Amino acid sequence: MGCDQTGSGGGLYSIRVSFLVGLWRFKLRYAGQIESLTGQNSLLKDQVEDYRERLGLVSADKTAYSRLTNQELRKAVFEYQTKLEEFAERA
Repeated sequence: MGCDQTGSGGGLYSIRVSFLVGLWRFKLRYAGQIESLTGQNSLLKDQVEDYRERLGLVSADKTAYSRLTNQELRKAVFEYQTKLEEFAERA
């Protein structure tokens, strides 16, 4: 008369356990590769952002020096070097 539902719960449980065991084995096997690719992805994102900034596609708000042209940066470095040498002579 009644439906026997004891077997259906056990089957669902075994599917869940099988899935979790498979996921665990996948993570163990490919963890190093995933970590390596994640690191490479991060480096590439940083490099793309740097190129976008240099090409003027995005605003350069990281530092004041990142907004300078090469000539302006050389001038700023020369002025800093001069001040540093003057300081060293006084010490």
